[in-house]
Amino acid sequence: MRNLVVILAIVLAGWTGGGTWYWVCQVRGLCAASEQPAPVPPVATQPDVHAFVITYRSAIWASRPDNVRFPHSSGQPRIPGSVSGALDSLAAYLKAHPDQDVEITGSFASSETNTSESNNLGLARAQAISAYLTARGVPDDRILRSFDQVNTVPADSLIGGVSLRILDRPVPPAPNVPEPQPPTVADLYFETGSANIIMSDSLRAQISTVIQYLRAHPKKKLFLVGHTDNVGADAANLTLGKQRAALVGSFFQEFGAEPRQMSISSAGESQPIASNDTEAGKAQNRRVEILIR
Repeated sequence: MRNLVVILAIVLAGWTGGGTWYWVCQVRGLCAASEQPAPVPPVATQPDVHAFVITYRSAIWASRPDNVRFPHSSGQPRIPGSVSGALDSLAAYLKAHPDQDVEITGSFASSETNTSESNNLGLARAQAISAYLTARGVPDDRILRSFDQVNTVPADSLIGGVSLRILDRPVPPAPNVPEPQPPTVADLYFETGSANIIMSDSLRAQISTVIQYLRAHPKKKLFLVGHTDNVGADAANLTLGKQRAALVGSFFQEFGAEPRQMSISSAGESQPIASNDTEAGKAQNRRVEILIR
């Protein structure tokens, strides 16, 4: 009987000790805390496809596992706490580094309806994140906006919808140093009788480059001249050319250009660069010429 009591006491002690160890060490994670360094978050090199990412010089500056969400056809974001924390850090960083800007690119799909006041839903989404940063003290002239078009979006909401990258702000030339040549931008083209721009990725990149140049050279000006083919009356084409130039100007403003650095005019059908006798020639003539002087 005495041996049985001893055995039971040993089993009980072992069970109690093991349970205590499991609770303290495995569940609470408190064992050997002084011997193990605190875990360091790994540098994100391959973020999840749904992660929120801010880049700088092709490297990841910040990454969060969650992301902004935009309801279908909406420019109003749903920003989770982890992402708002990253945006707050970005705002503080930009205010502490006046030599850097940020570019925000908003995405949209052709299946979505643009109900915003922006030229397209991508720019509306970029503007929403831009407004978040300006509300936290980032000057608007430190933010560039752009857009891209994706193939499809889910029926309920777009996960992501914006990408951000930090840019080095162009340095104004020193006195008595010749200014660099202004960047060139290809003409923007339009559909027949339309003010809808045929935009490409390369043109969006060129527009961002132009805006950075204008910010570094405040005395320079952007001249936008609208042109048409010869379909329609002269007066109507003169008006259409002005509408096209004005639309391109509104795009530049949404991208971040200052209105005071822009001049908008129209040449109508008077300055063709190709023959209006062919459809290919007409397509080349339906354009907005972009000059920096």
